[in-house]
Parts: sequence; C-alpha cells; structure tokens
Amino acid sequence: MARLSELPRRDRERSSRVNEVWRPLGLHHELRLVFRVEGVCWGAAGMVRTADFTDREVEFLTAVAPALA
Repeated sequence: MARLSELPRRDRERSSRVNEVWRPLGLHHELRLVFRVEGVCWGAAGMVRTADFTDREVEFLTAVAPALA
C-alpha cells in the first residue's frame, strides 16, 4: 500500500503520470495497493481522487486486501 502523498515532493513533481494524466483531470491524490497470496502477486489496484486518502482509509484497505487476495 502506498500513498502518493507519502513520496518525497520532488518525486511527486517529476511524475509524468501525475502531471500528464491525473492533474489535468483534477485528481491530485493516488493510492496503490498490491494483492498477494503467499508472497505471489496476482493483482494490483490504483485509486485516484481530489482529496488525499486518510490513515483510516489506508488501514481499512490494508485490512481487506488479504481477503480480496
């Protein structure tokens, strides 16, 4: 699980995905998570929106990710 807002500012500012895709759409925050079973990745999800993802939301997604995997 990773929030874009947790990256160093220079990394966020250099991201072509953020600058060329999300920002023109008014989306400034991204969260990504990986679904793994016994250490093997079978999928991933990326979520974007205008407001940052809260710690509570991150905790919830972290808790349900193993069940989804």
